[in-house]
Amino acid sequence: MIKQHTEQEILEILKEIEIEPDMVDIWEDRDGDISIEARGMAPAGEREFKMKQIGHVDNGIVWLD
Repeated sequence: MIKQHTEQEILEILKEIEIEPDMVDIWEDRDGDISIEARGMAPAGEREFKMKQIGHVDNGIVWLD
């Protein structure tokens, strides 16, 4: 079951992995795990892990689809 992610959760993940919250895409796999990628880049296992883009972050603002 895919879990619903929050804007705050995404910002905390970015802070933990020390990535600037700007120009990044948010991806989710079939288990609900998050992957953060540079804008326009797909995760390496996109097809294998059935990942889908669920949003993006620009200038510290999280946009979830």
